[in-house]
Amino acid sequence: MYQCLAKNDEDSTQAAAQVDLGDSAPVLDYRFISQTLQPGPSVSLKCIASGAPTPHVSWSLDGFPLPQVDRLVVGQYVGVGGSVVSHVNITGVRTEDGGAYACTAVNRAGSTAHQARLNVYVTNSGSSAGPAYVRPMSVVTAVAGEQLAVSCPAAGYPLAQLTWSRDGRTLPVTARQKVYENGTLVITRVEKSRDGGSYTCTAQDKHGRTHSATATVQVLECHVIAVPPKLSIFTFRRDLALGERVYEACTVIGGDKPVQVTWTKDGVPVKSIEGVQVRNLDQLTTFLVIDHLSPRHAGNYTCTATNDAASAQHTSALNVNGKLLVS
Repeated sequence: MYQCLAKNDEDSTQAAAQVDLGDSAPVLDYRFISQTLQPGPSVSLKCIASGAPTPHVSWSLDGFPLPQVDRLVVGQYVGVGGSVVSHVNITGVRTEDGGAYACTAVNRAGSTAHQARLNVYVTNSGSSAGPAYVRPMSVVTAVAGEQLAVSCPAAGYPLAQLTWSRDGRTLPVTARQKVYENGTLVITRVEKSRDGGSYTCTAQDKHGRTHSATATVQVLECHVIAVPPKLSIFTFRRDLALGERVYEACTVIGGDKPVQVTWTKDGVPVKSIEGVQVRNLDQLTTFLVIDHLSPRHAGNYTCTATNDAASAQHTSALNVNGKLLVS
């Protein structure tokens, strides 16, 4: 954290900036492509990601975790130059393996993702073939007041139709619901009392065969979590002399509003100390002002910022060297 402070006989001002070194968001150096296959062969999907620190790569299928089957194996290793090589190997691909595969690379500097479809034809015969198939779905969490989008994890190519239903009624049944041709169900402005429950997706292939699976939608109440405040760093000059004027700023450089800023000296509010004032520039910046420095002003001064999430504080010692100023 770098702070610049400028003063003259009339006033002072300051600014702060933070410099982060070394971190870079992930970048995908290699992405797998969309494929359309007959059942039977083995398939490998690969993503290569780089970044600092080394990113972690995860996989999903139609927005859900990958199925736990012996034919599907996920591998990952760090290659030359620090890049992460991650792959999904599928042995003897089947109709049920089709869908939208996605790899996501994440580190503390950010994230990036890539998605492409693996289409596997439906047929009438063959041990590795099969009709349309909808994979089991885990519990889907929605937040009240926000939008929910759920992809139907259907496999089989080509599919004639994808539909969603609830309590035996084909969706949509309200203006807040919409079902797209690719099988995505979207509900806007989710309501806990009306939208929670079981939703069934049904896939139909070109031969008229159908398969269904049900997802449970759990709606959570919306609770906004405030971001704690963050303060700039201030330091009193070490050569302060008796009679000098002190003007020091405390600025809230991060966190959610509203925020309250207070000053104390050795645990006591500064408003009770003679010759000490606090002046507010705005809601986020306050100045500690001492017009005529005296020995009683020596001590530890603390600036505290408080919002709905937490409090943050910074303390700096003020020392008086005992020399009188000569005008």
